[in-house]
Amino acid sequence: MTAAVVGATGSDGAGRRAPRAVLTVAAAGVSVAVLLTGCGSSSSTSTTTSRPVTTTTTSTTLSPAQAAALQPLLLTAADFPAGWALDSGPGAGSTQGAPGCVADLAIIKGSATRATVVFLGPKTDPADAIQTVASFSPGLALQSAKVLRSVFQSCQGTLSQGEQSAKVVVTPLHTAATGDAGFASQMTLSAGGQQAYFDAYYAVKGDLATFLGWYSPSSSTTTFEQMATKASARL
Repeated sequence: MTAAVVGATGSDGAGRRAPRAVLTVAAAGVSVAVLLTGCGSSSSTSTTTSRPVTTTTTSTTLSPAQAAALQPLLLTAADFPAGWALDSGPGAGSTQGAPGCVADLAIIKGSATRATVVFLGPKTDPADAIQTVASFSPGLALQSAKVLRSVFQSCQGTLSQGEQSAKVVVTPLHTAATGDAGFASQMTLSAGGQQAYFDAYYAVKGDLATFLGWYSPSSSTTTFEQMATKASARL
């Protein structure tokens, strides 16, 4: 996953220790592997900031002013517990192959500009995290919370990719405050007698929004909640 991914407009983007896509289901007997990332298989160099930045869209890059406005809203490795690191691998912000119910949230679909960063947990805590921050045209951010919550909940049921499938259950979480609007949910994926979890947090303040996605083989939300609080505080 890339050090940081920054893009403009809400078009689709195209990224842990295995090939990453926001939601890839491994075959039963291998376990359910939810590999999360952000956006941007088709990426190009964008404006220079304190961290390497690439675009998540096929044509439009952020202006220096847009990048300067969004970059401070992103978490850094210093915000995480010891052992976490920025993912600088190629294709690290990719929603390629991910179902729309996850990809739309990861790219904060409908936003005017956005920036994404991805992190890897330590070997002792095999979790991954993605954060996307975005700006909206006036009046649209509040509406996005309702739309994206509904989209994420639509994942519930059976998720299939090729010959692989998993049962998906989405339940609400009571985590950090979500500002003017937002939600938090945990997605549980079950296949082959094993489970994996994808926690999602979305908060809106004014015309800004932040999304934090968290993949873990554990259902514990303690660290996720701590990071969600930090992400919200940056808005």
